[in-house]
Formats: sequence, structure tokens, C-alpha cells
Amino acid sequence: MPTLSNWELTGLFLIIIACICGIQYLHIRRCVLKPLAHLEERYRQIFNNSLNGIAYHEVVYDDESGESDYQFVEVNPAFEELTGLKASEVIGKRNREVLPEAEQAIFEQIYDQVAETGIPEHREIYSSALERWFQVATFSPIPNFFAAIFTDITHQKKYEQSLKDQSAWLETLIEERTEELSEAQAKLIQREKMVQLGQLARGIAHELRNPLGVISNAVYYLKSLHAANEGTTTEYLNIIETEINRSEKTITDLLEYSREPVPLRDETDICKLLDEALMRLPAPESIRITKNVNGSVPPALIDGRQIGMVLNNLLTNAYQAMPDGGDLEIDIFQEDDQVRLAIHDTGAGIAAQNLPTIFEPFFTTKPKGIGLGLAISKTLVEVNGGEISVESTENEGSTFTLILPQAEDT
Repeated sequence: MPTLSNWELTGLFLIIIACICGIQYLHIRRCVLKPLAHLEERYRQIFNNSLNGIAYHEVVYDDESGESDYQFVEVNPAFEELTGLKASEVIGKRNREVLPEAEQAIFEQIYDQVAETGIPEHREIYSSALERWFQVATFSPIPNFFAAIFTDITHQKKYEQSLKDQSAWLETLIEERTEELSEAQAKLIQREKMVQLGQLARGIAHELRNPLGVISNAVYYLKSLHAANEGTTTEYLNIIETEINRSEKTITDLLEYSREPVPLRDETDICKLLDEALMRLPAPESIRITKNVNGSVPPALIDGRQIGMVLNNLLTNAYQAMPDGGDLEIDIFQEDDQVRLAIHDTGAGIAAQNLPTIFEPFFTTKPKGIGLGLAISKTLVEVNGGEISVESTENEGSTFTLILPQAEDT
């Protein structure tokens, strides 16, 4: 048997080693590389066909400043469709070259946080450039690489906002309805009180007006007997007569407030109505009256008798607010299809704490009276489709303003 030389043995050995390596390579390729390639293809299919946009980034550092940035490595077709950015336009570029400035800081913050903690981050982000909402899930599969998965949630956010708007609208509606119900309940209670007050007032009027009439007749008779006597007797008779008249007015106010006023509205010249009120209630000599009519004022659609009573009350209050004299200025003008009348006095004014209750019944700061004048005035103005308001400064004066509906055919 021939003997092999050392070189031949070495060559044979190397051949055997090569055969073994080839066999191992085939085994590895069959058992490891082929499955890996299959697995890669599977995930490539998922990556390319995902409905969510996916962007894969690598951390890069600026050579001069050393600051970190994030470079696009790969994006899938869904990312291109969602953002309108083509893969050829972004791959190899940094975030700062691709994203708007407002969104650069947001993504850098997210990526920095994931890089620092290693914990995946989920966040909702609004892109002002795209006018869309995205839910962004960011994670780092291996050090210095990041994947960001974008889900378009614009419709969801709009739906949520719509629900919030509807909820706010419902809350407002419920508040309005609750307020209306409370007002209706208050009006029902007030109406019941008015019914009781009306019964009481009618009873009081019946019981008091008869004796007051008798007293009034007696005073008239006594004054006729003492017509020539200007002394104490006549003075006291005048006092009694004044108090009788005041009592009669109190009874009239009670009856007026207790009944439901029904207006008979018609076209009414508000300037003429004011002149009639001034004739009925001439001002004291110490009070100067100025009347300003701005332009051609159309007639108001009101019950002249009822608004005349309101003017009586307002003029009386103005006179009483200026016991030492002053100025009373009355302005009449048209504004926004309404007739407005403002009565301004330079009297004592109304304290700020009393303004909210000035139109409530039985509220008064006067030593005499039961506080029904302004309450009746407010009711009469409102049943005529108008409004009454007051502005006042203590020790400077008050302004009462009537806003009345203008006649439609003017």
C-alpha cells in the first residue's frame, strides 16, 4: 500500500475539513438562514402592507456641536400616504430637514425620552402642517434606532370634539331649562301670593275706604265751617286731609299691584304722554326741568293709561329725591326700533347695595310709603312689552330709562 506524504496527508485533511464545513454551511443555510430569510420576508410584508404609517430612524450626532438628531432610515407606503412625504424625499435625511419646526421639538422630546428610559411612548400629536391628529407609538428595537408608528385618529378626534360640543350644548340647554323652570316656579308662587294679596287688599280697601270717606267728608264740612279761620284748626284739618289722601293712595297701590294688569295697547305719542304727566304733576319751583326730544320720535305701541301711571311714579320719585331743588333732565329718542325715555335727576341717588332690590315690592328707603311704586311701574312696563332700568350714584343722582316697543307701521 503506497504511503502518503505529509503534503498529501495535509491536503487530504483540508479536503475533509472543507467537506465538513460545506456540510455545516448547507445545514445552517437549511436550518437557520432560510428560516431567517423567510421571517424577514414575513416582516417585510407586514411593514409594507401595514395600514399604519411606520418610520424607522437612526440616531445621528452633529460633528461640530455633538447634538443628536434622528435620520430617516426607512418608511413604509402607509407613511407616504398619511404624510404626503415620499420615501425618496426623506430617507437619509434628518428630522430637522423634513419636519416643520413646530413638530421637530415634539418628536425630539419623544425620542429623547425613549432613548433615556428605554420605555415605549404613546402620544397623540396634532400636525398643523397636515391638519391631522396622529397617535404615535415610539419604541427602540435596538440601541440608537427608533421606530415610530403613526395612526391617523383625525376622525376620532373630530367625533370626540363633536361629543364634547354636544355635551356642552346639552349642559347649557339643561341650565337654561332649569332656570326657566325656576323662573316659572317663582312666577307661580308669586302669582299665588298675588291672589292672596289681592283678596287681602280688597278686604282692607272695603274696610278702610268707607271710614276714610266719612272722615274726608267730615274734614270738608269742618273746613267749610272754619273757612275764615286761618289758625291751628285749619292747619290740622289740612294735615288730616293730606293723610287721608296718602292712605287712599296706599290702598289704590295695593289694589293695583294685586290685580293682573291687562294692557290695551295702541299707537301712543310718548312726548304728549309726558307733557300730560308734567301737567298733572308740576315740578316744585326749586327744580329746573329740561326736555330733549332727539329727532322725530315715532309713536310707541303701549297702553297710554298704564305708562302714564309709570311716568307719574318716576316724576314723583325724582321730585322727592331733590327736596332742596335740582335739575331734572328728560330725554326722548328712537333707537333700534324702540322708543326710549330717560329721566335723570340730580338728587340723593340710590345706594349701591339697594340697586338690585329697587324694583321689588315693599322695598323702600322712604319714611313714608310701602314701596310699591317702582314694583308696579316695572310690572306695567313689562306687560306692555318694554323694559325699565336704573343707573344711580349715591349723592349724584339717578337715571331711570324706559324702553318701549315702537308701533309696527311706523
